[in-house]
Amino acid sequence: MLEIFIPYKYKKWSTLIGGFLIHLSLGSYYTFGNISPYLTSYLREYEGLDVRYSQATYILNSFGIFFSLSSIISGFINSKLNVNIRYNILIGCLIMNFGIGITFLTIKKSLALVLASYGVIYGIGAGCAYLGPLSMAMKWFPGKKGFSNSVILFGYGASASIFDQIQTLYINPKNYSPDKPYSKDFPNEKYFSRIHLDLLERVPKVFLIMTSICAMLQLIGFCLLSDPTRYRQNMSLNDDQSDLITDQVDIPEEKNSLGVNYQAPDDGLTLSQALKTKHCDDSCNHSASHHYLLESETLFTLSNGTILLP
Repeated sequence: MLEIFIPYKYKKWSTLIGGFLIHLSLGSYYTFGNISPYLTSYLREYEGLDVRYSQATYILNSFGIFFSLSSIISGFINSKLNVNIRYNILIGCLIMNFGIGITFLTIKKSLALVLASYGVIYGIGAGCAYLGPLSMAMKWFPGKKGFSNSVILFGYGASASIFDQIQTLYINPKNYSPDKPYSKDFPNEKYFSRIHLDLLERVPKVFLIMTSICAMLQLIGFCLLSDPTRYRQNMSLNDDQSDLITDQVDIPEEKNSLGVNYQAPDDGLTLSQALKTKHCDDSCNHSASHHYLLESETLFTLSNGTILLP
């Protein structure tokens, strides 16, 4: 792993770059609007299937559903079962690339198989890997979580604009438009015909290209990730190293007014303890105030030559 060669003071920045690269690959799915005409036209012309754009959107819907479910399950596994978050990212990336790559074969069979590979499997993998880089970056930047998340999610959002160009440059470099109407009743719903045979023949291979690019981005990104908790737990630190970690990780004040540790929310006072503490503080303050008033009254009477007995 590259992380072992990266000096500690640069690890938080390498984690940020690694998370950016991984999310750059995860966001490639949002090129579906660009690749859909080619995918649908291939199924119609090569497989003889009566597939329309409205049916192809089922692939996108299935991706969204399984992406969300996978994200929830991944977060649960990481928090409840205490599984290393790097494993979530690695497994998610492998599943995702398998889903994209196998579409090279499923597109030659049926829409249902494409839905399974490019929708369900892709969605499960992307969802599993989605949260990990964000979580690791926030640990390095606990006081700047918005900054770390925005940098990584910029990769997720910018991904489609990059992969769109790659897909179009490979499949349709001359930028042909669909030429075959679906029917006389739907003259504006057009697909690519066999006139563009060379274009359609390139459609399956684009999934292999996307797999290769995504795998490369994920490999580099994964090697750059570092988990700060690993170093806090496993490294035997001297005073100089401890100061370095405090400076580099930007640790905020550990406890708030209720004694709750920001980095360990389970530590500190419970709600009932906090209420009892507040009640005790109020009682103590009231007693101190009453004692002060008695002393003031006594001093006042003494200054007038009158002695008040308690």
